[in-house]
Amino acid sequence: MRESENTASAETESRPPEAGTGRLVLFGHAPVPTVLEVERRPDAVRFRRAAIRLAICWLTIPVVALVPPHLPWVALALLAGPYMARREWIGEFEIRRFEGRCPGCGERLDAKVGRSVRLPMPIDCPHCHRQSMLEHAGPARAGEVPQRRQRPARTACSRPTP
Repeated sequence: MRESENTASAETESRPPEAGTGRLVLFGHAPVPTVLEVERRPDAVRFRRAAIRLAICWLTIPVVALVPPHLPWVALALLAGPYMARREWIGEFEIRRFEGRCPGCGERLDAKVGRSVRLPMPIDCPHCHRQSMLEHAGPARAGEVPQRRQRPARTACSRPTP
């Protein structure tokens, strides 16, 4: 049993990052191609990290309960556990490299290397304060402008279709 676990962990550790291109999409502007290198995190790794975060927060509850004022520290540890576990669980990819520019103003954007994310991911531009969506995709076609999704027309009597 131990040998199969070691083999599985060696396979996930030796897996190369998914190198390629991504694109930054901002409504009303042409998509901007980016250099995006991400590594997919297996479900077992995500689950283990989420369980560890949850356990650490909840195991600190008896310790922080002794620090006055007692209730706020207990509530913080109780709520921080599920919050941190959820963030760890939904992070499907880990960023290894990112180079991109804002579609609105053209300034360089940063994404923290090593951060666990789910794609598409919103990125805020610190210069023009617009929020672009980072997508892991092929290169953007020249002149392509994303359109908003149209909602189906509804009347007062219509019901949404399942």
